[in-house]
Amino acid sequence: LAPTNAPDSNAILYYHPSNGFVSKHDLETRSNILISTAQLIGLTNTIWSPNKNRVITVFRSSAGPVYKYFDYTSRENGLLGTSIKDATFSPDSQRVAIVRSAGGDSAIEITDFHGKNSKTILKTRLNNIKLSWPNNSYLSFIANDADAGTQSLYTVSENGDLHQLVSGENNLVVRWSLDGTKFLYSVQEDEEVLLRVFD
Repeated sequence: LAPTNAPDSNAILYYHPSNGFVSKHDLETRSNILISTAQLIGLTNTIWSPNKNRVITVFRSSAGPVYKYFDYTSRENGLLGTSIKDATFSPDSQRVAIVRSAGGDSAIEITDFHGKNSKTILKTRLNNIKLSWPNNSYLSFIANDADAGTQSLYTVSENGDLHQLVSGENNLVVRWSLDGTKFLYSVQEDEEVLLRVFD
C-alpha cells in the first residue's frame, strides 16, 4: 500500500494493507526490513510528504473516512479533521491542503500539518475533487464535470485564483513534473487511452 522512494537509499517504503506495518525494500540486495510494527486497523490509504518524514493515513469508519497525521521524526500524531474527502502535502512538507465537504458544496483549505490555522481558498459545487500541490505557486485538482460523466483539471492559487487547464475528458489522469511546471495526462477516447503533454 502506498509505495514510495525512500529518501536516503535505493529502496522503497510501503505499508502492509492487512495490518499497517511499514517495510523498507532494498532494490539492490532485495532484502526487506520491517521498520514499524504499529498496528493500523482499517487503514485504506497513506499519503506521503515529499520529504518522506510525514504521512497522512486514511482509515475506514462507519461515519466515513478518517484522516490522521503522523511525523516519523517527532512522533507527533493526531486527527487531521472531520468531513475530509482528500488531502495532499505542500512541496516543502510543512502544510497540508484538504478538501472538506460543506453541506452540498466542497471547500479547499490549507492548514498546517496538524490541521490547525485553516484557511479556505476555494468553495465550489464541483464533486469528487482529487488534490495535488505541484509547486509553491498553486495547487491543482481534478473534479467531475456536472452531469457529463467527464473530468476537468484546474489550478487554484492560495488567493483563490482559479484556472481550468483541461476540460471534459474521460478517465482523466494527471502526473506533474517534479518542478510542477508541466504535466502528462491520459484520457480515454472510444477504446483507446491517449497520452498528452501540457507544457
